[in-house]
Amino acid sequence: MGTMILKLAARNLLRNTWRSGLTAGGIAVAVGLLIWTNAFVEGYMAQMIEGTTAVELGQVQIHRGDYADQQAIYKSFEPKPEMMESIRSVEGLEAVAPRVEFFGLAGTERKSQTTRILGVEVGAEKDVSLLDDAIEKGRWLEPSDQGREVVLGQSLARQIGVDVGDELVVIAQAQDGSLGNDLLDVVGIVKTQNNMIDRQTAIVPLKEAQFLGALGGEVHELAIRTKKPDQAEAVANTVRQRLADRRIEAIGDDGEPKKVGFTVQSWQDLVPEMNQMIQMSKSSIWIYYIIIYLIAALGILNTQRMSALERRREFGVIQAIGMSPGRLFGVVMLETVILSLFGALLGVLAGGGLSIYHAAYGFDMGIFASHDTFSMLGVGMSAHVYFIVTLEGVLQPVLALLPVAILCGLWPALSSANLDPASAIAGRQ
Repeated sequence: MGTMILKLAARNLLRNTWRSGLTAGGIAVAVGLLIWTNAFVEGYMAQMIEGTTAVELGQVQIHRGDYADQQAIYKSFEPKPEMMESIRSVEGLEAVAPRVEFFGLAGTERKSQTTRILGVEVGAEKDVSLLDDAIEKGRWLEPSDQGREVVLGQSLARQIGVDVGDELVVIAQAQDGSLGNDLLDVVGIVKTQNNMIDRQTAIVPLKEAQFLGALGGEVHELAIRTKKPDQAEAVANTVRQRLADRRIEAIGDDGEPKKVGFTVQSWQDLVPEMNQMIQMSKSSIWIYYIIIYLIAALGILNTQRMSALERRREFGVIQAIGMSPGRLFGVVMLETVILSLFGALLGVLAGGGLSIYHAAYGFDMGIFASHDTFSMLGVGMSAHVYFIVTLEGVLQPVLALLPVAILCGLWPALSSANLDPASAIAGRQ
């Protein structure tokens, strides 16, 4: 009997191939569009996170506990070997790099400008950020403790009026109150699309920054790169637990000695506006779902309703010869499910195939703009987006379609099952 019902449902769908094909095609477009959109959103969000964290920020940062309140040069700490070893052993962590950061004056005899001095451990920094990959002219810093070199942001170099090969004077107030100064060789210029780096930052070797700031072996920050950006919160929580009992002797803002701990922040904490934008973008896709499936639902409902109306006399006959209303209800519902699944399969093949293509070769949003890159919240973004295709992103539109299809099939199925056979055969119902 089950095979007979299946054959009957399939035959009924093929009676009007144009209408069935049009409805299946509409479902395929809806499912394919949602799969493609899911893959685009995943890829775009991943690019936003990468653009936010990879250039300099890192996925996690560690500072002295009172550093966030006021980023003063004297709020530094010594990254002791046992502390570094404990941090490096955290699961999901890929690399750690110490940094020094303070503001000073950089320039030549002709022009100078307030500049952010960023001291990096050259070798470790390559494992944490992409600063070395952003060199537009010249080269990256040499991994030498004695290197008096500097790499400048593109806009900063232009504003001061220096180029690769020129000398740059840097002056800064050290943490002990003295005035640190040095003459550095400009060896490279970076262009990152990050406003802070390109317009204000001079990157120097860690030892040079510590010399200028009279910091000894102390640093202001430990930047961490995780194996995957979505592991940032988990890694930050583990590091936070491991540093919970650590305290260092420090001088407070009031000049009195005190003990302070450490603050561990993930990129979600450091750039909350970007995190909120990403979460809002992911949530808003459900509005898109509702609109697309509302259109698909109208197509399914129209097809099944028209099909049921055309076959009322036929339904009356098969009920009169012994088919129960429950079995007739099952036939009409089965037609709806078959039609929806066939359309969904076409949508998976079309939307999934196109998404896989864009995952391999990217999708050029530059066709909608005049630039290959653009800036969002001060972060550079490429207009070439590589999609991310996930099993969840493919199955979710299909699984969301089934309840919609079932709801749309209920009305035609119930009205068909509740027919009075005599009236239907006579054409009075």
